[in-house]
Amino acid sequence: MNRAILKTLFLIVVAFLIMVPVITRNSYVLHVAITMGIAIILASALRLPLITGIFNLGQIAFYAVGSYGLVFLQRDMGISFWLALPLTGGIAAIIALILGYVTIRVKELYFVLVSLAFVEVVRLGIEATPFLGGLKAVVVPRINPLIIPYFHKVEFNSQVAYYYLIWVLVGITLVILYRIENSRIGTILKSIFGIPGETLARSIGINVTSYKVFSLSIGAYFAGIAGGFFASHSGIISPGSFTIPASVLVFIWVVVGGISSFWGPVIGATTLVLIGELLQKTPYLQPILYSCILILVIYLMPKGLIDFPRVVWGNAVKPLYTRVLGG
Repeated sequence: MNRAILKTLFLIVVAFLIMVPVITRNSYVLHVAITMGIAIILASALRLPLITGIFNLGQIAFYAVGSYGLVFLQRDMGISFWLALPLTGGIAAIIALILGYVTIRVKELYFVLVSLAFVEVVRLGIEATPFLGGLKAVVVPRINPLIIPYFHKVEFNSQVAYYYLIWVLVGITLVILYRIENSRIGTILKSIFGIPGETLARSIGINVTSYKVFSLSIGAYFAGIAGGFFASHSGIISPGSFTIPASVLVFIWVVVGGISSFWGPVIGATTLVLIGELLQKTPYLQPILYSCILILVIYLMPKGLIDFPRVVWGNAVKPLYTRVLGG
């Protein structure tokens, strides 16, 4: 697509996001938009290790680390939210670094099983730790007011403030991930996907293990940031929010949107969060519909929903257009 068109579409989306709280102050609409923002960060951060061949289904574990890490830093250590948030992302990244170097040689399906086990280890660890609340729900301290020099103090006592904060975090996340992917490091990360890629990379002196662990750590960092925000926005968290099904759902967002495209996870997370909200009164239908969508996307659009315009044009619009002209 023409770069000018993409830039125009980007500016339209940014303008729309800025205007949403002006158009409506409905708390439910803002809540859905905030949930969507969290989902986009989680899915986009998960894609980075996926493009290197790390099939990590444990993203929700780093999300949990971010949530409880923020509570610990803010409540028990007395650290301001604005310092605690990046620190809790750092904690998640360090844990991913350790986990990566210990388990990165475990390949494909086996790593999937290890990552799912890690989700349970983190959840059970939280339940067994009294100062993190154990099985009980934990009340999360409010976000400290943000004082902007020569401007004003922003109080986080409304959905509007949380809405703007999450979309600023989404913007920062996407910019950093985009810059990484389109840098020399990103080129190397893409080149080490699969055994042939790894073998070739090692033959020219690339430390494949380090690059894979780096991608896992960066993905975990932003998952931790998302978790910290989630905790502050929710006001109360419990271990039941960080389960294996929740972790698998994040993976589904990426696959449905399209792993091969940077914007795939954004589209996948947005679409499935909206569908989930529409089915909130019938939660038992959610996994059934998600499964059907996943199967249909894999069968009809292997590259994900990002490929939807091309598929529709090639299989429906173009043949019809040709037939009409031919007639």
